[in-house]
Amino acid sequence: MTSLTLSIFGFTACQQGVVPGNSYDTPYSFSGRVFPGQTIPATTADESDGGIPQPTKPRMGVLWTDPLQRVPDLPQPARGIESSVSTALDTFQIDIYGPPPAQAMVDVPIPNGESMRLAYGEIVMIDDQNGDGTFAVSGADAKIAPPDRYLAGSSTVLVYLDQTYSSVPDKTLVAVTGEKGYQLIVYWCDNETVGMVLAQDPDGGAIASTQPSTTFPDVRACARTHSP
Repeated sequence: MTSLTLSIFGFTACQQGVVPGNSYDTPYSFSGRVFPGQTIPATTADESDGGIPQPTKPRMGVLWTDPLQRVPDLPQPARGIESSVSTALDTFQIDIYGPPPAQAMVDVPIPNGESMRLAYGEIVMIDDQNGDGTFAVSGADAKIAPPDRYLAGSSTVLVYLDQTYSSVPDKTLVAVTGEKGYQLIVYWCDNETVGMVLAQDPDGGAIASTQPSTTFPDVRACARTHSP
């Protein structure tokens, strides 16, 4: 897969829920829509169920990943996220409580020679067959552990900065604002090269593209990243 390693210094972009943790009383919330419409499968079949179709249990999640592929991918724990998916309206909502797990924080160099400490999260929809509110992955392709599976991935990325930075230099590929906390970014790709990094509207701006898979689905032509 293509990583951000060579382009980090320039432009080369049905309802389900979980009881959240109490790190923040007010979560960071954002919403989006599913595309194409009416493509979330109603049932799923897995060898663990003897191939008998089971009702799909769509749930949104975040897979924290290192843009430079130095540390393993890490799913957001169930107690740190609450989500809902409407299969009728093709919409979803995500509420993130508290900062990302400490293991998700990484240092990423930026064009001014300094670095930013951040967490970089891929937004995904999973079929939460075991009902534990999260999922597990392994390997460079982020293979998901059965009986769960991916249903959709988003070109929008969730980024968390551990502190406020006075400014974000031009050509920084992992943030559009230097303010501490969460932000949504989206890439405009010129083939496999990042052409532009833009802020994503948290109110319905994200799109989850359906692509059922046992591994992480690539939804961007550029800025694709996974663990080593």
